[in-house]
Amino acid sequence: MNLPNLPSALLVTAMLGLEGCMCLAQQTVSINVKKLATDKLQLGWLVKSLVPAGGVQVFAQYQVEASSNLNQWMALTEAIVGTPFAGKELNVTVPFETNNLFLRVHVILDYTGIDLAGLRANGADFGQATLAGAEMFNCEIKSGRFDKADLRGASLQFAAFNNSSFREAILVGARMSDANLAGTDFSEADLS
Repeated sequence: MNLPNLPSALLVTAMLGLEGCMCLAQQTVSINVKKLATDKLQLGWLVKSLVPAGGVQVFAQYQVEASSNLNQWMALTEAIVGTPFAGKELNVTVPFETNNLFLRVHVILDYTGIDLAGLRANGADFGQATLAGAEMFNCEIKSGRFDKADLRGASLQFAAFNNSSFREAILVGARMSDANLAGTDFSEADLS
């Protein structure tokens, strides 16, 4: 099943008779859809860290949303913190009311103001994350991905981001003095 590239979301078209469907969202989240009854679906996905094994584990939050027109979305669940489900499948049962119901799992990557000073997370994927005002002093996130991330006012001083990607990232007011940025891609990033 080919799906459009949707930022921080997975779109599942739920139809009667849909069972055992696996759809991909972002690069590492697979959603399993199972019909439980005529009026209920179960969505399940393996919760993985944004940081590869061996690094400090950082998890997203998830929220299941529904729409009848792909423009207006209604939350079916509260935001679910991924941390307690680390390495496990998170299953959510949602109501199913019509053949034309669209569901998405919104992956929430909001780390506004988080203190990540000294974090060692090589290869981490913070693409599209909100890290506005984050303290990332002396971090080491080599070969990391921050594409389309919001890092307004973040402190990246003395950090090592060698060979990382910040394509289309917003770095307005970010402090990057003495950061190691060798081989880092800032294509179309806002560095004003």
